[in-house]
Amino acid sequence: MNETNNRSQYRTARYIARLLDAKKAQNIIILDVHSVSDITDYFVFATGTSTTHVASLGEQLKKECLVLGMKLLRSERCNDTQWVVLDYGTVIVHIFLEDVREHYQIEQLWADARVVAWKETQRERTSQGNRRRSVARTVRKPIQST
Repeated sequence: MNETNNRSQYRTARYIARLLDAKKAQNIIILDVHSVSDITDYFVFATGTSTTHVASLGEQLKKECLVLGMKLLRSERCNDTQWVVLDYGTVIVHIFLEDVREHYQIEQLWADARVVAWKETQRERTSQGNRRRSVARTVRKPIQST
């Protein structure tokens, strides 16, 4: 896989992780498996607090990704919505109840994979803040009359 494609897939995985975080998912982890697996490039793992929360996270993620034009290849609900799997091809998402996640320990199958950062860094926040302030200053400039 070329580097540009990998960056694009990373941004997709990070976007999914941030969406899950915004919906109060817990213990979110992204694994970069592109060098150790032919199945996908990234796994995103998250924990929901109840079966309703797990189902809701899956449904909300499907809706958000559909709006962005991401094609869902396959989705599964296991154990009466204790575990939801969403397959976007290059990114596969697993959303579990905590005890189900601990029982199956899927992340351990990919112990050779690299855990990647997904939270916005201070540098990114500062950069975005500077851009917002710059835009705000431009908007607030009074129109000079001639």
